[in-house]
Amino acid sequence: MSNRTLHGPRATSSAPAAEPIQLKASRVKWSRLLKFLLQVGLIAGVATAIGLYITGASLFLHANGIVTRERIRVASPFEARITDVYVHPGDSVIQGQQIARVESGWMLRTMTDIAAERARISTRVAQLEARRSFIAATLPVAETSAKQAKQFMDELDKARAQGLAVWRSTQEISAAWLIAQDKAAGLRAERESLETELAVNRSALVDATKAHDDLKHAYNDGVLFAASTGIVGPTVGVAGQVLTGQNSVADIYVGSSFVLAYLPDSYLMDLDEGDHVCVRAYNRTFNAKIESILPVTEAMPAEFQIPVKVRDRGQLVKVELLDPTTFAIGQKIDVTGSVTGDCKVGVGTIATQTIARLKGLMQTAAAKAM
Repeated sequence: MSNRTLHGPRATSSAPAAEPIQLKASRVKWSRLLKFLLQVGLIAGVATAIGLYITGASLFLHANGIVTRERIRVASPFEARITDVYVHPGDSVIQGQQIARVESGWMLRTMTDIAAERARISTRVAQLEARRSFIAATLPVAETSAKQAKQFMDELDKARAQGLAVWRSTQEISAAWLIAQDKAAGLRAERESLETELAVNRSALVDATKAHDDLKHAYNDGVLFAASTGIVGPTVGVAGQVLTGQNSVADIYVGSSFVLAYLPDSYLMDLDEGDHVCVRAYNRTFNAKIESILPVTEAMPAEFQIPVKVRDRGQLVKVELLDPTTFAIGQKIDVTGSVTGDCKVGVGTIATQTIARLKGLMQTAAAKAM
């Protein structure tokens, strides 16, 4: 009886011993499968990362841009030196507001020379008009004298033919008639030439006066005004700075802000006007849309370049900001594609929502199956 009690437990203990072996084998299989899946996932992730690094710019929109506005330059149309500046970077100005005052020695000399030339022409016109008045007064007298001398000479010729006059008297009268005739003809010719000379000098006087007035209006005592209402840019001239044709006193940004982006040449996908995009700066993302794709390319600014690469060029794209006051002028912006149409709803959010929906559908299906 004791042997039964000894063999009984052995027989009963052999059955549960097979269970841990099966569980262990099952766990080993699942561990290998999980390890295999992790390895495959790791390889796929590395391959995907390499592929995105190589072709990411070609398949996904990612462009660099700068926030800007339409710009009006405040500059001197002539070489000058800044004497006073009345604005600072970032100031809001209105149309007609004084920006700076300049002084130009070249402009002052030019206006002085033109004023002197205008005075000389005015004097010449006055002299010609006086001469014309003199001719107008003396020409009738000269013509009358010539006419009287001619009549007297004709009477002497008749008297000489009758023997009543001497030859010498006839010669003297003929000489006097010729002198009077020459004087009258000279005055008539001078009168005609004076009209032409007066017309030319008057035209020159008008041109000189207009040139002087235009220069004076352009110089405007050296005061430069704002041509439109806007915001003064970050670069403003200083007193004592010499202005040439290549620099200015300040830039005024007018209108609403927009992003001028540089579309990479390697981007292969279609991009149309009106497409929704995302603009991001300082970890803040906002909605925007493509306003226009400009038919020009330009070298990317230095801050967008990688030092070891050749300087890239990109097609210019104008991006409309739905909230133009969000970013500051001149701020660097990253422009990316918008998958959902709303940049605040990311891919991770969509994936989480999709998984939650699938889980709910599976639970519903399992409940119906039971």
